[in-house]
Amino acid sequence: MPLIKQIREAVNSGALNHVFTTQDIKLWVSVNNITKDDGEQFAEPSITSILSNSSVKNAQSSNQNKKVLGCRENAERKAEYWFLTE
Repeated sequence: MPLIKQIREAVNSGALNHVFTTQDIKLWVSVNNITKDDGEQFAEPSITSILSNSSVKNAQSSNQNKKVLGCRENAERKAEYWFLTE
């Protein structure tokens, strides 16, 4: 299952907060041993890329990820993400 879908399920189940940072996802992946479909670990840069590329903030980019995340900078100047309603 794609990571973005796993994150959505974790948000829906309450395992992750509705608004989350990249660091929140990296910690969740590590603690819960979330892996790719082939059992390989997610590289930290790939987690960052998946979140960024799934954000409407990058709608004009050339990547083909579906834009399902809102994004803003928090007081600590870190990106916060949340799922847009469909």
